[in-house]
Amino acid sequence: MAWGLTRFTLFPNQAAAEAAIASFDGRKAIADEIADEARANSPVVTGEFRDGIGVQVDGTDVAVVDTDPEAVWKEFGTSNMAGIAVLTDAVRSRGKYRGWKPNK
Repeated sequence: MAWGLTRFTLFPNQAAAEAAIASFDGRKAIADEIADEARANSPVVTGEFRDGIGVQVDGTDVAVVDTDPEAVWKEFGTSNMAGIAVLTDAVRSRGKYRGWKPNK
């Protein structure tokens, strides 16, 4: 008995699009958990940082965001101030993090 060869063609863009659709609900749930944890652990002075934390969805893209104009300095710190890192810590507790490092 002879074994035949099977050929297939992988379409990377289509595979990525299908993976994004299939994983959307799980990624959205994780983003909601991250935002909830970050809001719960956020120190409150004016509430602008805490209240700005949310989940943004654009098609199949999901992101945890903070709309506070000063969020980047509050989260990561400056040369004169330590960062509070509530978003970064919430992400780190759910997997590998490769982003900016907060100034602690």
